[in-house]
Amino acid sequence: KNFADGVSHHFRDGILAHNQKDPYGILQFLGPSGPFTFRFANMTFAGGPVGAAALCAGQHCGLNGAGGPCDVQYLLEDVDWTRLEARQQRIKFGVNSLSFGLVQPIFLATDNASLGGYRAMVSQHLNGFAAMGCEQQGFLWDSGYACNLPVRRLNFWSEVDQGNLTLSGPGYDVEPNWAYPSKGLNAGLMEYEPMHKGYGLPVVAGQNYTLSGTWRGVVAVEFSDRILKEVLGTASERMYLDVLNETSCNLTSSDPRGYLSPRGRAGEATVSKLEESLTCIIKGEAIQPTDSIGSSPGSVPARPTGRPEGECEFQGEPPSTPYHWDPRCFLGGLGCFADAINPECAFCGVPPFPECGTTTTTTELVTATASTTSLRESIPARPTGRP
Repeated sequence: KNFADGVSHHFRDGILAHNQKDPYGILQFLGPSGPFTFRFANMTFAGGPVGAAALCAGQHCGLNGAGGPCDVQYLLEDVDWTRLEARQQRIKFGVNSLSFGLVQPIFLATDNASLGGYRAMVSQHLNGFAAMGCEQQGFLWDSGYACNLPVRRLNFWSEVDQGNLTLSGPGYDVEPNWAYPSKGLNAGLMEYEPMHKGYGLPVVAGQNYTLSGTWRGVVAVEFSDRILKEVLGTASERMYLDVLNETSCNLTSSDPRGYLSPRGRAGEATVSKLEESLTCIIKGEAIQPTDSIGSSPGSVPARPTGRPEGECEFQGEPPSTPYHWDPRCFLGGLGCFADAINPECAFCGVPPFPECGTTTTTTELVTATASTTSLRESIPARPTGRP
């Protein structure tokens, strides 16, 4: 987590070394992850050999209490790699973690030496950042994409699993890669991290992004840290988020985040306090279940977002992968838009897609609402169909 003063270093003015002649041990720093900026200043790595890498972000993220999202910001200041043995990997995105821990971490630098002349690096699995002018690096930098853009974290915190959320915008305008460890994250398709109850991905400050999904309960939106303003001597960084079917708002790196703990939202604030302090909050009321086949007492079925009935319309021969019509599907959802015509047409029955079947649960939908104390004038919720 960040220190109480918001700006102190986690490590500074030190040497991390291993004697090359010592047959026991290796050189590696297994660092943490979480909703904070990890400051690492005036540090020297010397000797070798290294383990996974000299500096590894996100040890055990998603495991053993080290919950996600894993898009921690590692802020490197005057880090010296020149005393390492030759051809030793310097950084690694994720180590001993779940799949998203290999995709989400962010490395930042204040100088030319710490990240090979660049100011930011994201994981090799976020290939959409190549379109932003980021250049893929080699082995020393874990094949990450490096550039001089203000890459920052964007997190969504929710006590309720919202299902898959889709972030669209700069860095994510690519076809989803379903292979491990990306699992669609490269195209902005986010799954819920249940341990610390959130979603997250790197974004570029100053850009516009769109978020789509179905909403239940309260979702708090968090962008970067004010520590970067203090260290870089810049004004508060901003980004614009458009939440489909809900609202739109400006976010800044100086927004209040007293509701956050190292465990995410874990009891740090009530809903009323969130509404009083946050620049952007997504508020969707819970779905009220009705009796139907397959529903259990107290269960809350997913809210349908599309047409309840229809057929897939593949051009030419249908694919060999099973598919069905799922009214809960939306553009960008896992397996959705299988026929490239209907968002409700979805692949199913084989990993990583859900089981095939028909929706047997009916629901009484409660209209989702949203509130914001945006820096812009309030924007009313967008109508979704004929009243």
